[in-house]
Amino acid sequence: PVERARAEAALWEGYHRAYDQMRKAQALMRLSPLASYDHATAALAGTDVERFMALLTEAQRSDGELRSWQARKAQEYPDREMARMNLPVPLDLSGLPSLAEPWERSPEALARVLPDVALLVFFNLVLLTATLLAFQRYDIRL
Repeated sequence: PVERARAEAALWEGYHRAYDQMRKAQALMRLSPLASYDHATAALAGTDVERFMALLTEAQRSDGELRSWQARKAQEYPDREMARMNLPVPLDLSGLPSLAEPWERSPEALARVLPDVALLVFFNLVLLTATLLAFQRYDIRL
């Protein structure tokens, strides 16, 4: 049990380190319009890194609840073995915890992608202005 706890702690530390690196990479990638578009669409679809980390956190919490439920059931049925299938009394499954996927409301998701959408509008305005200025220099006569 102690080794399992250390392994889980090391795993979560690695997840959080990778998450921090991804946040820094996303901040740098926002210099590109494609990265802003990609991040905004992933956030609205619920497939971005923040939602993945929320799902992992919920899975860890659910795993803890399941383990404590198993421990309680093992105390309630001390003579029950896992290998025996034809038991006279079925196992009481009341209170069995389930994984509830965390969800985000649309206004919250839109508020989270607002900086990316603003960057996309800014990039479009800057590039349109640069294009218009470049075309004004040409003397086009028919």
